[in-house]
Amino acid sequence: MRTTKELLEVMLENIDRLEGGLCTLAFDLSYAYGLFSMEELFVVAHYMQNNLPEKTFSWRYGETPRFSFPFDEKQPRIDWLKQQIEKLEQTK
Repeated sequence: MRTTKELLEVMLENIDRLEGGLCTLAFDLSYAYGLFSMEELFVVAHYMQNNLPEKTFSWRYGETPRFSFPFDEKQPRIDWLKQQIEKLEQTK
């Protein structure tokens, strides 16, 4: 199995497939594209659950916040992935 850092790098390399949020991207990379095993999906989902910023953005006005970044915006997610990859490199 790949490391968390490697899994985040796969997500970054496939950011153009983003349709919503990072959790959806991870799920799609596993189920739709076969790039993550089930175990790797669990690992990356657990990492995101523990490290993503607080969910403050909604898909529609008035809904319960379900996103850490504005819906479907790539750049804040790219920035977060790069920060996390760098953080994991430093903790070797």
